[in-house]
Amino acid sequence: MRLPFARVLLASSLLSAACTSVPMRDRDASKDGDLMDQFVPEPDVVQSPDVAAMPDTAMVPDTATVPDASVAVDAARDVVSLPDAPLMCPAGQTACSGACVDTRTDLAHCGACAAACAPRANSTATCAASRCTYTCRPGFGDCDGNAANGCEASLDTTTNCGACRVACNSMNPICDLVMARCVSGCSSGTRCGELCVDTSNTVNNCGSCGNVCPTPANAMPRCSASVCSFTCNAGFGDCDGNTANGCETNLSTSPLHCGRCGIGCPSAANGAGVCSLGVCGLRCNGGFADCDRSATNGCEVDVNMSSTNCGACGRVCAPVDGGVGFCSAGACALSCSRDQVDCDRVYSTGCEVSIRNNPSNCGACGVSCGAAGICNGLLCQSCAAPRIPCSNACVDVTTDVNNCGACGYRCPAAPMGFTATCNAGLCYYGSIGDPRMGDCDRSSANGYEINVDSSTSNCGRCGATCTAFQRCCNGSCIPSGNMCAIL
Repeated sequence: MRLPFARVLLASSLLSAACTSVPMRDRDASKDGDLMDQFVPEPDVVQSPDVAAMPDTAMVPDTATVPDASVAVDAARDVVSLPDAPLMCPAGQTACSGACVDTRTDLAHCGACAAACAPRANSTATCAASRCTYTCRPGFGDCDGNAANGCEASLDTTTNCGACRVACNSMNPICDLVMARCVSGCSSGTRCGELCVDTSNTVNNCGSCGNVCPTPANAMPRCSASVCSFTCNAGFGDCDGNTANGCETNLSTSPLHCGRCGIGCPSAANGAGVCSLGVCGLRCNGGFADCDRSATNGCEVDVNMSSTNCGACGRVCAPVDGGVGFCSAGACALSCSRDQVDCDRVYSTGCEVSIRNNPSNCGACGVSCGAAGICNGLLCQSCAAPRIPCSNACVDVTTDVNNCGACGYRCPAAPMGFTATCNAGLCYYGSIGDPRMGDCDRSSANGYEINVDSSTSNCGRCGATCTAFQRCCNGSCIPSGNMCAIL
């Protein structure tokens, strides 16, 4: 489910507001009994290189469905999957994990989807201009220059007095944390060992020297008005009000406290509410999907049966030749028309074969009638000699002018007043008393090129040759000395 842009901004502001200071009693509570109610951070920015991307919380996909083998449908299941409809985001935002985010400022998608700003010790991460930057928490610094270990150094020592590599010497052996420099003696605050501290706001000496404020789970300790408290880390909250377990709730993933404490993700029809990146979403039950991306009607589509969302949103069982497509158990199937079948098992080609008069698929896919057979009404039939199969018909090629001598060879058209005939597989025209012509080269381009009444090499019929001492007369070989009577 995708939320409108304004709601995403609201969720982000609520997430930030969740990390508020939570007071708790310090170790000397028996002396003062006060609780802290405010904290003013002291920024100490350290620019660090970009960090390795960490994936954000994965959006849960619609559950895949398995075709029901008991459904009597055509065996073809080959379907080209179509992606869900693309999420349209406002200008300046990118669709990441089903939500519109600004990759210029989003901690979980800084510069690109899933390029999260990784946490670093004693520092706060921010995303600015598509780059991860880090700010050291008050009292810490990145003194070794290694961005990977964050702000590793405490700035309340005589070797790092108020800043990195500011070391105290014998003339000024004390580190004044209030003035952030080395001094010979404390002019203000309280001396605790080698340190001059303000015990009203120092976590290691809160209220008195040596009173260290504890660090609860998912939180940073604070000292204000000499009372220990803590502030929840970004993305966590103290939703049960129990200071002993710190900030126990992950506001990025908790469906009961999503974005901030007390914000529950409601369930909807055919699905359950989930929390991802502090924003409520919807996990659909198996066989259902939220194709219109509206939480109000839940997971409204049954992807097991929908022909326009078959198995997933946007997967269409398109129209096919020779039949119709439909959705069965989340997969596109074919219902073929009578005498049409799907032999290639490819959905896009539909029911591509007619089995009624198809000698290669007679009555069923792959049933061949052989070289001497034809398919007649779903059944194979053999051709009796001299007939042979031509275009799924038994034809006598010795006499058929449309298949003379071979299937498909059509005798050339005869001149007006004459009729073409097929004799012994060769084409002729003419009659007794008239010149008889033969298509002896079997080329329809030149028609009937031989006069078989007078050709000694084609006398009476194509290929009949007279001897050297004979001539061809009226289609018969006679002695060369004999006269040829005109018939």
